[in-house]
Amino acid sequence: MASVLSTPSNVPLLVQSLQTTITTERSHSKRFYTFIHYEHSTHLRRFIILFFIITFVSLSFAWLIAGLVRLRQTASYLESCAAKKVQCAAGTNLVCSLSSSICLCPEQTFWDNKKQKCLTVKTINTACSKNEQCDTTKGLICHTNGTCQCSQNTYYTSAGCVTYLLFGVSCLPSGTPLCNTQLGLTCDTATQTCICSSSTYWSYARCEPLSTYSSYCDQNISCNTQAGLFCRLPGSNLSCDCPLPSKLYTCDCYEGKTWITATSINGTSACMDQVSYNNNCTYDSQCPPTLNLACIGGICDCNLPYWYWSWTSNKCLPCESLGYTLIQYSSQRVCTQLISSSLMTYTASKSACTTLGWSLISPMFASDISVIATAYPTYRLWVNMETSLGNSVYANNIFPNNQSNWNTSVSRSLTAVYSTYIYALQIIPSYNKTTLFEGDTNLDRGHALCAIY
Repeated sequence: MASVLSTPSNVPLLVQSLQTTITTERSHSKRFYTFIHYEHSTHLRRFIILFFIITFVSLSFAWLIAGLVRLRQTASYLESCAAKKVQCAAGTNLVCSLSSSICLCPEQTFWDNKKQKCLTVKTINTACSKNEQCDTTKGLICHTNGTCQCSQNTYYTSAGCVTYLLFGVSCLPSGTPLCNTQLGLTCDTATQTCICSSSTYWSYARCEPLSTYSSYCDQNISCNTQAGLFCRLPGSNLSCDCPLPSKLYTCDCYEGKTWITATSINGTSACMDQVSYNNNCTYDSQCPPTLNLACIGGICDCNLPYWYWSWTSNKCLPCESLGYTLIQYSSQRVCTQLISSSLMTYTASKSACTTLGWSLISPMFASDISVIATAYPTYRLWVNMETSLGNSVYANNIFPNNQSNWNTSVSRSLTAVYSTYIYALQIIPSYNKTTLFEGDTNLDRGHALCAIY
């Protein structure tokens, strides 16, 4: 064996060393095997030493595994940290909540899933994606626009979000808290309370625009009361035509008033007093349309010449509704009627007409005389002329409905007569056919021809 283990001089040094190592390991293994199988029964001390060696190795291995397990027992966000040996993951800023035993972010921070750690909460106008990212201790929430904002009906201050004051609550015009401008409220300097502006009203939810004439309403304050309107509800006073017929649940003028719509930029629409016949007016709607009145020349009058004022009916009626005669002049239509006159004079005829609210008929052209004569064919016409100088000199004329007779018999030219004199045109049933100019008017009786213009 010595010859076998001998190392030839020509073998490399590395190979020789390897052979030596292998021989030594084999020798140790052989001794250990012999120690276990042959010598432990007789050598108690060796057995005890071996026992302790095995026990130590086993315990060391167990402790190693336990340490590795303990290193893996860390909790992340919202995971339990109830066990004493479980800790919240390091580097995440998480803390174990004493009340819930869950790993949570400390106050003024939030959990960021991307960065897997707790970050400081965001302030006003900072980008966000959910509420917990904003500073909720100051009342901030993540608004739909993707930034941290105060919730509805609150506004931001250095101390956080403050609730706006509501309608009727005391306020300071130059102080805080503020009236809720989002609801249209302002702080009234006189009463120092939050109110709506003069053009709006409080609807128990916000300031709403005031309803105007004939618009919907459900309470008086919803109408523009400063303009004289009220909300017509069941059981309210008598309706009116102002100018529209009254309807329930609409803003309306009180009876005797009418709604006037402003016609200029700076004008004001409002309910104004209605006026009756022959009273001053500015707008047509001031004259009750149910009476067939209109504002004509600043006076409430009938829609002449088609209507006349009836004191009996207290309204304007069509000219021919009571038997009056409608004459079509060359320039206008005139309602006419015959009034009895005691004397055939200008003054007497005028008085007879004006007493009824009518006027003496005043034809403007010669052709108008023919129209009048045709309208009253059974009568003869008589003209009583008063000079424009206002004296009492009269030229009394009687003529038939034959226009040529008028033209050939009157000494004055028609142009001079019509432009110089005022006429009282009367109708008489008979006259002296041989005399065109009658001087004694006291002997004549007839009817004055009155008209409404």
